[in-house]
Amino acid sequence: CLGIAGDDVGKVFYWDMSNEPLDEETYLEDFGEPMPAEAKRQNVYLVANSFDEFLNQLVLGSEP
Repeated sequence: CLGIAGDDVGKVFYWDMSNEPLDEETYLEDFGEPMPAEAKRQNVYLVANSFDEFLNQLVLGSEP
């Protein structure tokens, strides 16, 4: 994922779709309070601070 707003503009993230957090309504029902921002992104990981940095991290793999 590529950040397009706020402090995340230009940053590259990995979104682990297999580990989705609770939705806001379920969180409110389970915990009795609104979902904090950090809980909403618990399955999103910063990969690089810019797209150029991301490209520079790519390496060619060797064939088996």
